Amino acid sequence: MVNTGSTETRCLQCTLVGDAAIGKTSLIRTYTDRTNNTPPPDTVFDNYAGTSTYSNQEFTISIFDCSSKPDHASIRLFAYKDSDVFALCYSVMDRDSFEHIKSKWLPEVTNIMGKRVNFVLVATQIDLRESIDLDQDIPVSKTEGHNMAEEIGACSFIECSSSNQDNVQCVFEDVVQCVLKQKKKKHSIVQRIFGTK
Repeated sequence: MVNTGSTETRCLQCTLVGDAAIGKTSLIRTYTDRTNNTPPPDTVFDNYAGTSTYSNQEFTISIFDCSSKPDHASIRLFAYKDSDVFALCYSVMDRDSFEHIKSKWLPEVTNIMGKRVNFVLVATQIDLRESIDLDQDIPVSKTEGHNMAEEIGACSFIECSSSNQDNVQCVFEDVVQCVLKQKKKKHSIVQRIFGTK
């Protein structure tokens, strides 16, 4: 959970959610400076840690990477309950993974965490957009991603590529901002109710 101490490094918990084989583990491994020149192992559950700086404050982000298989739903439940924020991920090269954000992953998260859950929408593998062939679906466009983010109420939307490290750091900066934005909103509500500053 978020550590709000002003003089210490703040800590928060983030869980990445989405279909299998869309680049979630590669995204985490690139962000946390682990080697990303080999295919990541088949994930059941793993925990990583990385740091991001926002407004001159350093944050340590503990990141849960869970299997998307139905048999591992209980493992995901364990991760969800301790999370401050979620990154809902899809690949721009996999339209099913895009549609599953609304039909599967967001409902699963909100069923556990409630409707006011903090989350960002993340599009992965954008470096592959220009390498399609005739047998593939048309890649998910940036406009489609923006529209979905607005529709489902995401804190933010960002596209990234682990292969060329495009926007990888920005993904987790958005994660931090999402948590801080919600914390500020809650503080404002308390002020209005109790008349405090």
